[in-house]
Amino acid sequence: MKKRNLNQIVFVLFFLFFVMACQAVTGLPSQTSPAVQEEITSYEWSDVSPAPDKFSLIKITGNGANLGDVLRAEAHKATELGRDPYVDFYADWCPPCRAIEENIADERMIDAFSGTYIIQLDFDEWEDELSDTGVYVIGIPSYYEIDGEGYSTGRMITGAAWGEDIPENIAPPMKAFFVGE
Repeated sequence: MKKRNLNQIVFVLFFLFFVMACQAVTGLPSQTSPAVQEEITSYEWSDVSPAPDKFSLIKITGNGANLGDVLRAEAHKATELGRDPYVDFYADWCPPCRAIEENIADERMIDAFSGTYIIQLDFDEWEDELSDTGVYVIGIPSYYEIDGEGYSTGRMITGAAWGEDIPENIAPPMKAFFVGE
């Protein structure tokens, strides 16, 4: 009986060691690690959507947070709300980005963005974190579809998809992108 208990204890310890080693090698955080939970919540966010009942527009400030963790946490929030997650890389110096911000309350824009959860990231703040996410920004603004775990699906749209930066030009290609056309 004692040998069987010892074997069980050795097996459990080996299994725990194996799981921790796999997490260390793959870089995957433990689901229950308080340090990871603190890291994930170390960023600041605010919903700046003009129509929160239609879509979420979440502006993120990193404060040193890991971008992969931020995207994963926000993608989970989107899933809980029943909305499709996207990442928007913008910059304050970008004219199309400013036009979208100035016109986001336009009915055509609200219709185009309906059902989405937009995670808005300042490209200048997050540029150095991109290599680990599978996201490659080729123009500003860039919108990337992400899955429920925060990984890029490969679908994206940039400001090159429309002409003049006015709602009647911006909304149709954005709506087509968001509905998967």
